[in-house]
Amino acid sequence: MSYNFIVEIGVEELPAVPLIKELGNIEGKYKKILEENKLDCEFDFFYTPRRLVFAHTNMKEKQDDYVQEFFGAPKSIAFKDGVITGAGKSFLGKHSISEGDVETTDKNGKEVLYYKKSVKGEKLGELIEGILNKFLASLVFGKTMRWGRGEKSFIRPIRWILLKFNEQTLNANCYGVASLGVSYGHRDIGYEPFEVSSSGDYLGLVAKNKIILNQDDRFDIIKKEVSKLEKSHNISIALDSDLLNEIVAITEYPTPLLGSFDEEFLELPFEVVVTSMKEHQRYFDVYENGKLTNKFIVVSNSTCVNQDKVKQGNEKVLKARLQDAMFFYHNDIKNGLSNDGLENIIFINKLGSIKDKVDRETKIVEIMALELEVQSDIALKSIKLSKADLLSEMVYEFTELQGVMGYYYALNMKEDEAVALGIKEQYYPLSEDGELPSSLDGAIVSISCKFDLIFALFSIGMIPSGSKDPYALRRASIGILRIIREFDLDIDLKKVFNKLAPIYDSKIEYESIEKFFYERFAGFMDVNKSAINAVLSTKESNLNNIIKKISSLSMVLEQDSFRKNFSFIKRISNILNSNNKIENVKSELFETDYEHNLYDNFIKIRDEKFETYFDKLEALFSLEVYLSEFFDNVMVNSDDEAIKINRTSLLNEINLEFKKIADIKMLSKD
Repeated sequence: MSYNFIVEIGVEELPAVPLIKELGNIEGKYKKILEENKLDCEFDFFYTPRRLVFAHTNMKEKQDDYVQEFFGAPKSIAFKDGVITGAGKSFLGKHSISEGDVETTDKNGKEVLYYKKSVKGEKLGELIEGILNKFLASLVFGKTMRWGRGEKSFIRPIRWILLKFNEQTLNANCYGVASLGVSYGHRDIGYEPFEVSSSGDYLGLVAKNKIILNQDDRFDIIKKEVSKLEKSHNISIALDSDLLNEIVAITEYPTPLLGSFDEEFLELPFEVVVTSMKEHQRYFDVYENGKLTNKFIVVSNSTCVNQDKVKQGNEKVLKARLQDAMFFYHNDIKNGLSNDGLENIIFINKLGSIKDKVDRETKIVEIMALELEVQSDIALKSIKLSKADLLSEMVYEFTELQGVMGYYYALNMKEDEAVALGIKEQYYPLSEDGELPSSLDGAIVSISCKFDLIFALFSIGMIPSGSKDPYALRRASIGILRIIREFDLDIDLKKVFNKLAPIYDSKIEYESIEKFFYERFAGFMDVNKSAINAVLSTKESNLNNIIKKISSLSMVLEQDSFRKNFSFIKRISNILNSNNKIENVKSELFETDYEHNLYDNFIKIRDEKFETYFDKLEALFSLEVYLSEFFDNVMVNSDDEAIKINRTSLLNEINLEFKKIADIKMLSKD
């Protein structure tokens, strides 16, 4: 690929996670700023831990000349009796023009003041500094820092800027750094810059200086080399996608290496070994015949030919970490699981200790078990031991293993495996698509933990707003919904609220809890949003029923007959209004067979027990033929008031039966 303009922003090593989170926005933000400056063109975006690069294929030397248009007040306001008014003078002053320069034009049916002027396009060199400063300021990485005497902050100090337009070096100063015609290679090569004489030479020069600029190339190299190691050593390597993306973001010259550690460390729980490698050292775990082995993959960022010292250094670091883990593990085994000390760990300010949280969760488990009419012995035992591992040395060191270590320590104490699983699965699902609890007891424990988190924080006014959700309440609520769907649990939010609210000292309003859960359905269920709104508008509080109703409605929307069926429901809603007088339907007041046919068939459907909401909807929609005949042959607004009320009441009953599922008139194909 030949590029005519290179922008390289050199930085100290970027932290991988913030960079990865912002990656999806970077190209769009840069493109938008180029378009605002009338310099839109094709470009490729590359990144390494030490540089952000935009390589343009057809950047213009200057903006095209263009015409700017300005619209002012209506002529009737800008001029009175042929004399310019204050509004007109304001328009003249704003654009530094005289009355003779102004024209009028039609806009939205009104004659308004109009002025246009030809603008000569500015050169790229005159615009690039403003473009880059605006772009850099738009990036969101979370925490930023200042360096030197600069007043601006960025995720890491900016060390160099390269702006090469063909053979020309453009001048710009961003964050106190002036652009030069040089770049820097891999740190192994040296710390001196190399000159970039032309934008067309850039790719070859960075490659010569041991920089694999294209992140996709680094990704492919890692996968290819890992595959070679798998074949040559008869092993399988768990290439976790998140970890792989992170490694791509922290390397400029990746080389996967196979290391090993003492087999004795395999005595540790699987999760401890993997966490030590993956989360703390960024190593990939290795398997033989489906079992974890004493090997690991480290991706070196070194350019040296002999990587033995790199491998040995990483083996030494991992050994020290695993030795610590072994020490913690054996100490914890001796001490066993105990809640003594939980009263000294603060949960959240104003919400007491972890012991207080366990006490609340225990009450919630009892309430859940009663609601679901199931035995609670296993779940209660799990919840009472659920936070004990927070006192362990292992969890103190590896906080991400809370619950997991409780599982292993409970088994070591000869607790029932179902109890141990409940401890482990209390936090499930750990992510949006994460694994769910494996049993009903585990489901009850998990839901109870999440309900307490939500209700407790709502009770002190810590309600998520905007993008702020520090305690992941949204994830917790979606986790509850996923578990309810998976285990088909009839959990009524209003009943749960009425029983849980007294547990918390502060006042909680049901409406705020209901709104919070209702808002989650749009992200939880990938269906037509009108189906969600149609169900929620009925104020159904059984979360399981809401899920089933939304699913059934979305299936209805997919049917070819939907529009035809929908039309008669809309006709019913158009007839009914708040002024209608509604009474019990009296069949003796029917004057036609059409009324009898509609009513008799409706009663059969109303009184029938259906297995699913979809079946009931289909049955209700089958009334379309009788409703069509009714509307074609019966005058609802009869001159006889009693007959009019009776016919309106019949339509109202049909409408109310639909509303037991959803407000159908809110449905839309779009």
